[in-house]
Amino acid sequence: MKCPVCFEEMTPLSQVASTYPLYPTLDGDGNPWLCKNQITHRQVKVSDFSGQYGESYFNGGVYDEYKDFPAHQKRVEKLIRIARPQSVLDVGCAYGYIVKQLLDKGIPAWGCDISEYAEKRAKEIIPGRVKRCPCWELPYEPHSFDVIYCEGVLEHIPEDKIPATFKEFERVGQR
Repeated sequence: MKCPVCFEEMTPLSQVASTYPLYPTLDGDGNPWLCKNQITHRQVKVSDFSGQYGESYFNGGVYDEYKDFPAHQKRVEKLIRIARPQSVLDVGCAYGYIVKQLLDKGIPAWGCDISEYAEKRAKEIIPGRVKRCPCWELPYEPHSFDVIYCEGVLEHIPEDKIPATFKEFERVGQR
């Protein structure tokens, strides 16, 4: 498997011995893989960040093909059952499948993603409901959304941006 950031071959996590914090990437079967260059990946500039998640990331890198997986429906059902949201922002929405399912159930929803490629695909699936931005700089007014949904994203955020990300979630979310 190739690293979605530097495109070098990755090593199965089971073959790595380390005392350092590891940030594995999961393949389509959920198996963890590790890039030997991961430490430098954590220091990426915002201007370069979007390019890490282009077509090769969604089709052939991390996923054989990114699609509306059955797990999306289960997550939406659980979100509705537990949070009973009045409105949702899906941070790191990729193609917008979670947003689409929420809209189909009558729940106002929007998505954002840092990937230019994902934004392009999401505009086909959820037109007018997606913005491209880093999650630590959300272009929304305070308390714009009842619930912030963010799944499979935090492990991709540079560590120095995590506090700002949570501050943004608190700023744009109502609960």
